[in-house]
Amino acid sequence: MVGRRILYAYALAGISLALLAWLVRGHWGDLRQLSNLPPGPFVGIIALYLVGRGLSAEAMRMGLSGLGFPLARSICFMLTLLQSYTNLIIPRSGLAPPAVYLRVQHGVPYTVYLAFAVLMILLTTGLMGGMGFLAGWMIDGEPDSIPVSKALWFFAGLCGAAALAVAAPVRLFGVLPEWPRRHLLAAHAAWSSLAGRPSMLIRLMGLQAAGILLRGVRMKVALEIVGVQVSFGQVMVVSICTDLSMLVSLTPAALGFREAGVLFGAAMVGIEPGAAMLAAIIDRLATTPTVIVAGQLVLWRGVREVLKGSDGQGEQPSP
Repeated sequence: MVGRRILYAYALAGISLALLAWLVRGHWGDLRQLSNLPPGPFVGIIALYLVGRGLSAEAMRMGLSGLGFPLARSICFMLTLLQSYTNLIIPRSGLAPPAVYLRVQHGVPYTVYLAFAVLMILLTTGLMGGMGFLAGWMIDGEPDSIPVSKALWFFAGLCGAAALAVAAPVRLFGVLPEWPRRHLLAAHAAWSSLAGRPSMLIRLMGLQAAGILLRGVRMKVALEIVGVQVSFGQVMVVSICTDLSMLVSLTPAALGFREAGVLFGAAMVGIEPGAAMLAAIIDRLATTPTVIVAGQLVLWRGVREVLKGSDGQGEQPSP
């Protein structure tokens, strides 16, 4: 079943990329710019990506500590990289390896980690809705942008739905099907456990908001590499549309879905499709090899040491 799932995911990625290639077929000549990428901004995208992973790691460390499972920053950073690496190989499976590692090595129950992960997804989604609304409101009426009033309603609704999913009374979840109800109840339990520490919740949301802003900066650097000069509000609309497309991705590392999100957001703010696609490719060229190299290092240095430690413990004689 796993092999078939991977096959379907890569087939869907191929179809998505073929469709995108057809949509921007008149702009293939722009790809010649890839041969003249400025090294400084390109390395900057890589650095921004790693800093973003660090913010996610700090949120993981802080949240699990608040739930009673303190972890080192290095462990959390390793797990965030492993999560990205796993999603690159098997889509939508990035939560599994960290969950197994935390259960085996640190005694964190699967339910606790998954509840925290779902809570973070909901909080991040709500923040993206709120920040997207603010960015759209700031650029509404700018000459290069199409009217974004409908998008404002979408962003506001997304923010409200995520907030309701986190903080609504438990009895309201009874009308939902079993699968979403189970995950929402788990996230609600994690929210309730952290609710007694509002300062921690504020810091967690601050880390998630910083990560969203950082991805916006990364998008701005990629767009400026291809010569697109737009306001940061416009860039944030593009970046948040990109982030939202990744939430529904069914392909490895959101291949095809992420690029579609870039094109959709770019169309909203008046950025030429060819330039938007080129910026998406540049970001992909910077981040994907970074994920592969970092993931291999994690597997070599981290997981290998875990297995060696487990074998050593198994060889110790019983008292």
